[in-house]
Amino acid sequence: MPNSRVAELTQRYHLQYNAVSARYILRNDNSGQQESLGTIDTAVEQLAEIHGLPVLDKSLIAADRRYEANVRAKVDYGTVPFSLRMLMFWVNEWHRESDWYTWTLQP
Repeated sequence: MPNSRVAELTQRYHLQYNAVSARYILRNDNSGQQESLGTIDTAVEQLAEIHGLPVLDKSLIAADRRYEANVRAKVDYGTVPFSLRMLMFWVNEWHRESDWYTWTLQP
């Protein structure tokens, strides 16, 4: 069926600062895998790179069809402490959402 949705995946990450160790903890909420990083810049760089992302289960697609994949990234401010959310409201750089990136998949 044209324009039908075959699958959808939301990949969530949680970034937290640990004041005791002075490190940033980046956790993949889907897999539970976490990483300890020394700076916020390193954490943001890590989030900016997409690698090893499970895109689609082969059993969901037919070999004789073409598929279109779309991906975007955005920051969810719902889990940010209220005091920081108020500050982020005034800082334009914190309102982050990428454009949609689209490519064709052909098994």
